[in-house]
Amino acid sequence: MTNEPTDKLIDSLCADLQPCKKLRHPCKCGSGWMAIALVYSAIALAILGIRDDLLLKLHDLTFLFEVGIMLAMSISAALATAWMRFPDMRGKPWISAVPYTLLAVFLAWTLLRTWTEGFGHIIHEDYCLLATALFSVVPVAAIIMMTRQGTTVCPYSVAMMNTLAVGGLGYACLRLNCAADTVSHSCFYHFLPFVFLGMVLGMAARKIFRW
Repeated sequence: MTNEPTDKLIDSLCADLQPCKKLRHPCKCGSGWMAIALVYSAIALAILGIRDDLLLKLHDLTFLFEVGIMLAMSISAALATAWMRFPDMRGKPWISAVPYTLLAVFLAWTLLRTWTEGFGHIIHEDYCLLATALFSVVPVAAIIMMTRQGTTVCPYSVAMMNTLAVGGLGYACLRLNCAADTVSHSCFYHFLPFVFLGMVLGMAARKIFRW
């Protein structure tokens, strides 16, 4: 037995619906962005060149810790972004806590360096700003495109994760490229540009990441 009014109502509601493509698994999506970003960053590093003392710095535990924690933050933020593409984050709302924790560790470590080494003088180097733009342009575009393919309900959090993903990788690349090791230079030329990027993404988040 059928109910004609109900069937007609259902047909009218479904008349304009279009088939939807299933979203890729977050791991596949996040790893895809990481592959693109890492390959592009390697090419950019090859163009700009690596610091002359890199072999010596690879034996410096503090340098390795700094670069490693930023790379870990970038990877975890990219994966968090991939999960945030789903309205319910596939039941893993805790995943964004990982990059936030790594960011807090980096900031605490920077404060500790400032306390022990001193802030030092700022080494003015406009070249680093150009390098920041070069390291960021493709990863930013790629992660925004990846995010817009989903249906996030937390645009500001997604914008923050985008910033941490791009900023962590960009900061690590700048440390491999630039030989200035003072805390002041790292803060002003390697870190603050990504803070500015986050502010821009945050202000435009509701328009960029609208459902």
